[in-house]
Amino acid sequence: MPPKKDLAIPPRPYLREEVYTALRSHIADVAASTTQVISLREADLARTLCVSRTPVREALNRLHQEGFITFLPRRGAQVLPASMDEYICWLEIREVVEGLAAYRAAQNMSAEKIAELRALFDEFRGPDPDALEFAKANAIFHQALLDASENPLLVRLSRTYDHVAGARRQITGRLGRMSQSLQEHDEILNAIEARKPEEADRLARQHVRRVRDAAAKHLETLEP
Repeated sequence: MPPKKDLAIPPRPYLREEVYTALRSHIADVAASTTQVISLREADLARTLCVSRTPVREALNRLHQEGFITFLPRRGAQVLPASMDEYICWLEIREVVEGLAAYRAAQNMSAEKIAELRALFDEFRGPDPDALEFAKANAIFHQALLDASENPLLVRLSRTYDHVAGARRQITGRLGRMSQSLQEHDEILNAIEARKPEEADRLARQHVRRVRDAAAKHLETLEP
């Protein structure tokens, strides 16, 4: 499955990092939007990105080392959708990351950004909110906390698991926690606005822990 046409990269002398970044983003999106194994053809990717096959091959090898894709004999590179088990393991890591991000956000986030995040969820407080759109807003909210941490290593650590984190788009709507999540987001923002880092840390960790517990409970209801 080649990336979208708008991912084509303009000619440049050094394209390795650009190709890697484009493919990494594409694969994270693919893993988040499918429950099927998706094959990646090197020639198709190179043609769509308007580059030679060499930087594409190098990027795929790098992504394989990072766990984003797998290589199977006679089948080549493949994208494997994130499993619920992987998602739960990722949430264990995310609890620590989110806590630190919220702690730092309480020190750094502007009043304008806090107001923007509050407004982000207004449309979901009425009847029949859209679960998919909520999942997208939820991802924006959590990314905003990371950005407000002003800690590039924390952001980089979070991005290491983009291919698993993207599963949140599919899974969030299945957990039936929209109203609880809205309340928890409000509480986190209240702590950030009050400039209470320890409280923001505690609430953010608690929020992720509750999501993990709900995901684990959901996993128990699935067929083996």
